[in-house]
Amino acid sequence: ATTVGRRVRALEAGIGTPLVKRASKGLALTDAGEQLATVAESTERGIAEVERQVALESEAPRGVVRLTTMDVLASRFVAPALPRLLADHPGLLLEIDTSLRVLDLSRGEADVSLRLTRPDQEGLVARQIGSVPLSAYVAPRWAAQAKRPSTIPQVLFGLRFSVAEGDWLRQRIPDGPVALRTDNVSTALSAVKAGVGLGLLPDALAEGLVKVELGASPPTRAVWISMHPTSARQPRVRTVVRWLADPFQSLAHPLRQPIGKKRR
Repeated sequence: ATTVGRRVRALEAGIGTPLVKRASKGLALTDAGEQLATVAESTERGIAEVERQVALESEAPRGVVRLTTMDVLASRFVAPALPRLLADHPGLLLEIDTSLRVLDLSRGEADVSLRLTRPDQEGLVARQIGSVPLSAYVAPRWAAQAKRPSTIPQVLFGLRFSVAEGDWLRQRIPDGPVALRTDNVSTALSAVKAGVGLGLLPDALAEGLVKVELGASPPTRAVWISMHPTSARQPRVRTVVRWLADPFQSLAHPLRQPIGKKRR
């Protein structure tokens, strides 16, 4: 028997009623189990709220701040700016979680979220802190064909679901061959730099690549930061939020000229 199973049976014995029942697809909660799960979830949220309130007692920006974000934002924007934060606030410790799972801020699973989509969790404080301009890029080996982009294999976003960037590129070049689909920005960037083909990438990450003009402006990605209202009042969280906005303030300016365009 598993540890979880033993604990469930002990709990059932303690309260005198079954909490789990067998169903066609495995195990399911009984009505009593559903009620207990609701109480447990409410208790978990209450404990997280108490922890946030206790943290408010300290006014100095010190302690641990847990950030949940994407790998590409953490490695390309957050980490390079970290020395300044630690130099100004040596009492802070930043923990960065780049797992694919969306953490629940209301349960205290993280203090701050930094994403390229607006959060859909209710009851959060959220604001856009910048935007990431995108452009079509190829490796230098494809530069000679940059004026005929339909001949270049494409690196697309949107493996598990439709994504605006991948849809936009296919609309601009509907008959171009597709070499790679991925949901990971770092993978797409590495593939384009390796010479796999044409991809829509953040301008700020396209060092060494050739920009390709496709006759229209690609979509930009908004950068959203969010937190629980109580966390937003904590000095350590406010300090990190202000610092996080800085790396994205200068991204509204193109870094390089596209093929076929002359510098003014």
